[in-house]
Amino acid sequence: MENPHEINLIAIGNMTNVATLFQAYPDAPGLLKGLYVMNGYFGQAPLPEPWYNWNAWADPLASKQVLASHVAIHRAVPLEVTDQLSIESSRAGSLLRADSDLMLAVYDFGNAWLESAGKLTLHDPLAAVCMFYPELCRFERGFVRVETECESDMGATAFQADPSGNVEIAREVDCTAFYRILSGTLCDKADDQS
Repeated sequence: MENPHEINLIAIGNMTNVATLFQAYPDAPGLLKGLYVMNGYFGQAPLPEPWYNWNAWADPLASKQVLASHVAIHRAVPLEVTDQLSIESSRAGSLLRADSDLMLAVYDFGNAWLESAGKLTLHDPLAAVCMFYPELCRFERGFVRVETECESDMGATAFQADPSGNVEIAREVDCTAFYRILSGTLCDKADDQS
């Protein structure tokens, strides 16, 4: 409230905390400069299970409230786009060198996925990077509907394109540019310190 239209909020994981904020402070969405979320699935192929769209499935009512909110810049990066950003175990070391405290922490957190799946998908980093580099993705404006009634489809998201919509969803990502920005941001600073 003290800094209206100056704050960008990045929301990853389920939307419970953001929905709680918006419910406690109904003016909050209008006071934000931007809201960037990793949420939704709008791909052509059906998901194997509803919980693959975890961020919406874990709290569909919160996702419904957040994705219906009106924020000056409201962008959602969905699963079918972030799925394009997977680092194979063999490539992770060359792209993201573990030569800084920051990168050691990233590996400490992500090594379980690298070891079990053989890859690490960079879902959440894309939502954050899009705030600083919106040109990385092609966005489409419209409305998002979140299923909150039918148990077998709980948390399923649907998109209706509309130029007067309240949210923009990412449709494509420039993977090469994303990896270059991520690697440069995380690794070049480590070089500057030595």
